[in-house]
Amino acid sequence: MNQTEKMLADLFIQLPLLFDTIFREFEPAIPLKLNPSEVKTLIHIFTSPGKPMSEYSKHVGLLKGSFTTIADLLEEKGLILREASKEDRREICLVLTQNGEEMAQQMHQEFVKYINQRMSNLNGADKVALCNAMQTLLHTVDLL
Repeated sequence: MNQTEKMLADLFIQLPLLFDTIFREFEPAIPLKLNPSEVKTLIHIFTSPGKPMSEYSKHVGLLKGSFTTIADLLEEKGLILREASKEDRREICLVLTQNGEEMAQQMHQEFVKYINQRMSNLNGADKVALCNAMQTLLHTVDLL
């Protein structure tokens, strides 16, 4: 194993901490108190609407049972609805309510600003390189 391969593996180990820190520190200015998993879920539903719960649980980084609790909380707060999939009625999809859509859109806009602030120490070329590297990474593990 060469040094680059070792460094790449070590960086992958740090990625969950990076993403958890980013979402834990992000505090959207919304009227409801939401935990980081709820925020991530709403943003994922907003950017990829109507997907099965199992897909959202993977994106949020929770097991199905734990994610069901998040979905229950968001449903109780009137932000999401569960609907049977049109393709497979055994599969449950999540959709935003009108209130959920408005809140998720606001959170997404705030998240874009937040990420830009966090990355403000990067110049334009570094930001493009980071975007390209992240897209390559997502393609490599078949997430895009």
